[in-house]
Amino acid sequence: MKIKIFILICIIPGYLSCQKDNGFDLTKSHEKLIGYWVNPSYPDSFLILSKYSRLKENEYGIAFMSDGSLVERKNAGWCGTPPISYGDFNGTWNMKDSIVNINVDYWGGKANYTWKIVFLSDTELKILVKEQKYDLTTSK
Repeated sequence: MKIKIFILICIIPGYLSCQKDNGFDLTKSHEKLIGYWVNPSYPDSFLILSKYSRLKENEYGIAFMSDGSLVERKNAGWCGTPPISYGDFNGTWNMKDSIVNINVDYWGGKANYTWKIVFLSDTELKILVKEQKYDLTTSK
């Protein structure tokens, strides 16, 4: 009997301490995603963005609006050699569970992204880019 109690005392706290709060709550994730996300970094095959009060000038950023529209500020031309000129491209987004589907214009046509949210808090968004498709035809 004493061994069972000892095992429970040792195992339960250890198990509870392994439970990680990753900040990702599906019931509130839609609301947390709405806003301006900037300062991209790319550690370990992830894209990490920070929440900000607006999109930054001459830097990548994406703004998710509550009506399902978005603005992605990104490279406005085919050349990626600095100095890079940035432009705002309009699109739409939707979310189901932790998957965000994005349809957005870019300088050469239309782009479709599928992002899996790995972590989402009030200040940080960590995603795994599952898919990026580009339609290279322009409508101009």
